[in-house]
Amino acid sequence: MRTVANTDFARRLNTLLQAGPQQRPATRPPAEAAAAPVDSQDLTQLSPAEQKEVHSASEKFARIKTLMSGVISAPHENKVEILEILRAATGRELNLILSFVNMGELLSQMDNHNIFVEDPLYVEMLNLLCRTRKEELAPDILQQVISALLVGFTSSQEQNQILHLFQNLSKDKLNALLMDLDLPAFFKQMTLKLYGSTQYVSLLRTICETRAPDLSGAAKARIIAGFLKGPMHGKDEKAILQLLRTASKSELNDILASIGPASLLDGISDHLLGSKNKQALLQLLTSRAADISWDAKAALVGVLRKSPLGGESEACVRQIFLTTSGRELTLLKDAIDNNDAEHDLHMLIYSQLNSEETREVILQHIATEARNLQLPESKVYTDGQANVLQNNQHDRRYPAGASYPGATAFYAGLNGVASACLLGKPLARLAQHRALFPEYMVILVADSRYESLAAINEQIDSAEIRFKTIFVQDVTGLSPEVRSGHKARNIEIFDTYIGAALAGKDRGLISSEGVFRVASEALKEFEAANLPPAQHNARREEFQRDIQAWNSTALLSQRLQMH
Repeated sequence: MRTVANTDFARRLNTLLQAGPQQRPATRPPAEAAAAPVDSQDLTQLSPAEQKEVHSASEKFARIKTLMSGVISAPHENKVEILEILRAATGRELNLILSFVNMGELLSQMDNHNIFVEDPLYVEMLNLLCRTRKEELAPDILQQVISALLVGFTSSQEQNQILHLFQNLSKDKLNALLMDLDLPAFFKQMTLKLYGSTQYVSLLRTICETRAPDLSGAAKARIIAGFLKGPMHGKDEKAILQLLRTASKSELNDILASIGPASLLDGISDHLLGSKNKQALLQLLTSRAADISWDAKAALVGVLRKSPLGGESEACVRQIFLTTSGRELTLLKDAIDNNDAEHDLHMLIYSQLNSEETREVILQHIATEARNLQLPESKVYTDGQANVLQNNQHDRRYPAGASYPGATAFYAGLNGVASACLLGKPLARLAQHRALFPEYMVILVADSRYESLAAINEQIDSAEIRFKTIFVQDVTGLSPEVRSGHKARNIEIFDTYIGAALAGKDRGLISSEGVFRVASEALKEFEAANLPPAQHNARREEFQRDIQAWNSTALLSQRLQMH
């Protein structure tokens, strides 16, 4: 549906105008006189004055169709009359007439098709459309004019008319036109027709530099996307950079959200014998890091880290962190950490950054911001070597490779958890991880091997970590006295994940419904495990004890029984 003008009258007329945008054809069929393309029955919804205006435009359109000869070019006297009709039309009439007419055919009839000498009447037509009456024309009409001028050979006169149109169009009309144009096709055509010419350079400077302050964020985003979808040259890349430089804070974020950092960084290059435009882009993003929203920063970091960091890219990552504070810094870190389990925040800071100084500066900034942001939520850390979700050679209670019954349900049932992290070695990386997220409390799940318990007690004694609860799975057969001593230090020793859930319930970490789900899943998974008899009987005693503990406090409907 074509928009005629930004008025109530035009919106009602939209239902009457069904034809799509017209393009200037390479070869034109003979023009035929046509009746006005408006059904009089459709006009009943308009006022009498509006009906009169539509009928007048329809009659003028019919006359123009008659004057268009259907050969290469209309006779001189016909061109004169066509111009007189269009000059005399009111603004709304002019839009209606041009909506009915095939713009490509109209311009073709006005042109003498002599590439050396422009027809004065054709120039007058272009002046009418692109200069004297352009502010009265609806954006889609202007779009049809531009498209028609770019089909086939585009003369210097036509290039200048396009350039003038963009230079002198009002702010609102310019933005509306840019939102209406098929910008990828437009820039492709402009590149093919004008690249290297002074008009093309002037056009880029006009749209992306001179008129940049007049452009909306949406228009800038569409222009950049239009460039990125076609073959680009250094001049186009510099035009994109100029738009980004002049974008306001909100416009910059709209552009990044609309286009995506990946498309932007992939589309702009450092040229071997030319401009280092990608380097300039990274410098620009670094200088404007404070204006970028935390979610756009997270997406930008995700793109930058896909290639080895260094130079401008590492400087950009550094500035992204240093210009983010408070709760937004936590959101940024969480987004980076949760994006890819194999490429989490720990890998970025401790492995991918090349500069030790950059690493220390970022960690210090994180620590400073955390002092005023002690969050009630917890992060769950699990001892990777103990492998709490699947048994390994350190736990002889289950066959190697057997999953711990109820473990998955236990983690899913924990309340107030921001996220979980699997440590690579027995607690060796816990201090590093805590340096990344000091604002969160810690729920730690490990096993009872000596080295694990020693590391846990060392962390408790250092008081550098805010532990909420520590769960330790007994894989070594701890005595009741040892268990009691650890419980006094905020360490919950458990044999089954039912027992872990019960301890979590006592500490407010799991609801009664959560414990019931853990116990139900644990029993189901244990009975399906088909353990060897000796292991089955030993583990059955542990399960039976924890089931009885659950049943002693559970609702009658939630009590469980082992088979």
